[in-house]
Amino acid sequence: MSRIISTERPGKIRNQHRRTIAEALRRLSQKPQLDDEAKDLAALIVFCLHGMADTVDRTIAAWEKRDY
Repeated sequence: MSRIISTERPGKIRNQHRRTIAEALRRLSQKPQLDDEAKDLAALIVFCLHGMADTVDRTIAAWEKRDY
């Protein structure tokens, strides 16, 4: 059986989350009042930030494993 190679590297995932957050902030700044969509955008930003934190933890674990 061959090795499974993950193409989703932590840096790539962080960049995707950053782009998503930027787009959500752009749309959120255009909202004149707080409606359901604005709340959904805020929740999306929170989930993206949590996703970025997870990738940072994975990166730290890999660096510590190599004893950097």
